[in-house]
Amino acid sequence: MNTNVMIKLNAASFRDKVYACWIGKNICGTMGAPFEGKREYLDVRGFTTAEGVVLPNDDLDLQLVWLHAVEQLGPRAINAATLGEFWLSYIVPHWNEYGLGKNNMVRGLLSPLSMITIGVIPTVRGSVPRFGPVWHPAVPILLPSIP
Repeated sequence: MNTNVMIKLNAASFRDKVYACWIGKNICGTMGAPFEGKREYLDVRGFTTAEGVVLPNDDLDLQLVWLHAVEQLGPRAINAATLGEFWLSYIVPHWNEYGLGKNNMVRGLLSPLSMITIGVIPTVRGSVPRFGPVWHPAVPILLPSIP
């Protein structure tokens, strides 16, 4: 069985699919926010927000800050240091690993080491769901701009 399937999309269709991926991530984050941390089967029937209102969603918000960095600086200028600068400028939460990373960066321990504290390495539970699904489809959009 041939598993190598080439799908041909024009640029507009591809961008539409990437946009749908981001919107889906936003919808799921909004629906999941009130239930975060709960470990039982949940009934989300009837869950609504006002039209056009989304709940804060760190899973998507962090990625939007980094997308903003790419838009502002271009993909070739993106590295741990530039993402750290944008993190300090735009990430509002100051608790858990966010506060730890921000405090360490302010003290001079730059990204990615900023997430390490004395004898403790924060978990990466969720790093793949947070960062992978939205960035993976965007790579072909970013690559043409890298000479």
